[in-house]
Amino acid sequence: MEPKQLSQMYLQREDVLGTLSEGLVLLDANGNCEYSNLSAEKYLGNKELLIKNFIEVNVYPKQKQGLPILKEPINYGEYFLLMDIVPVSGYDEENKILVILNDQTENIHLAEELTGARHILEALRATTHEHRNKMHVLFGLLKTGAIEEALSFLSDSVSEDEDNQELTNVIKDKM
Repeated sequence: MEPKQLSQMYLQREDVLGTLSEGLVLLDANGNCEYSNLSAEKYLGNKELLIKNFIEVNVYPKQKQGLPILKEPINYGEYFLLMDIVPVSGYDEENKILVILNDQTENIHLAEELTGARHILEALRATTHEHRNKMHVLFGLLKTGAIEEALSFLSDSVSEDEDNQELTNVIKDKM
């Protein structure tokens, strides 16, 4: 191959690897960073010392038997990452390790929002169920001609609802 072709292939590889959202870190057998793409530098910091620190704390303790480790959850700084650790061998004499970092931070935030929405939905279902029960009691009292008891029950229910609304307002104000 001509030097110009090699240069073009190298630049093309850098462009492709640089645009991946997954962070890629290639380590030599001594744990030195041979390569990191822009996403890895974004997640870990762009200084080699930060990457080396991350590797010593998060990769080597998990990479004891030389087997791939997939989807290992890691909290690192502001990011929640899924980390794959893949041994790489074959293109030279020494074994290397490829670390792939997949950012799940946005997915975690969306899941938390969804969980909050589910809690609100459950609360609404419980309130609807309780309201339906009260209507059945009120209907039963009216049907049996117990007007005074029905009015008393209705008055207590309205008072309880007003207390709940006041509590809700207090909680909203504190948030």
